[in-house]
Amino acid sequence: MADDDMKDTLDGTEDAASPGKAKGGAIPEFLILILKIVAGGLGAIILSGIVSFIIFNMMKGDQPQQTLVDTSTNYVAKPERLTFTSEALDIRSQTADNPPKSVSVMLKFGYPGEGAQAQNILTEINENKPRIKDLIRRYIGQQEAMTLKINEEEFKKQIIIKVNDILSSGQIREVVFEDFSVFEN
Repeated sequence: MADDDMKDTLDGTEDAASPGKAKGGAIPEFLILILKIVAGGLGAIILSGIVSFIIFNMMKGDQPQQTLVDTSTNYVAKPERLTFTSEALDIRSQTADNPPKSVSVMLKFGYPGEGAQAQNILTEINENKPRIKDLIRRYIGQQEAMTLKINEEEFKKQIIIKVNDILSSGQIREVVFEDFSVFEN
């Protein structure tokens, strides 16, 4: 192939339209030039992305990791508007510990509604006070003092469940402890 090019040059038969260029015209050379420019641009973009990634990770390495904290719906939404019993229910009992410990609880019930609906629930709570006190006293007697203190929210949930099993005109939604004390005997 080199001999043919040399022979053409010596013979003077080289293409006069494109001296020093390969046969095939300007279009393939133009496409090759465009492809070289595009490849160079892509290479520059990739290189700058890699450098940015490395610098970002180097800067981030000195900072402590930040984690998102789960939010509780208890703090996000406003609490439900409830009516509370005006008089606290005073309950005293002993735990299942050996030796048993004395527990004193003064609590109020929160229930929804206003007017006649609230009055019906309050009336029903007052009518069932002896039964409610007995249920709570028996529940305390089945638990150990440490379990009651550590799981206070569970204790409140159990009271709500047991009281709502008795009520028929409405349900309580919350139990508030005005006092919750555990004593050694």
